[in-house]
Amino acid sequence: MRGLGTGAQQSVWRKLIRLSFPVVLITGELDQKFCDIAEKMLEFLQNGKHINVANVGHSIHVENPEQFATIIKEVL
Repeated sequence: MRGLGTGAQQSVWRKLIRLSFPVVLITGELDQKFCDIAEKMLEFLQNGKHINVANVGHSIHVENPEQFATIIKEVL
């Protein structure tokens, strides 16, 4: 985690524009920080989509595993 944490990684924001394949950003509506980040990322992604899951925070896969699994199945 030392090299992969949010504060440790080099910024890749400028590289997001290079991604031409579909990118799905999943956030919990109660995690406003990452909802805002996802919306900003959409400005740079050519083929991005943001899914905001209701009534959960940062750990969607723990707080609502069924909804998370449904989203993953639909995306794949």
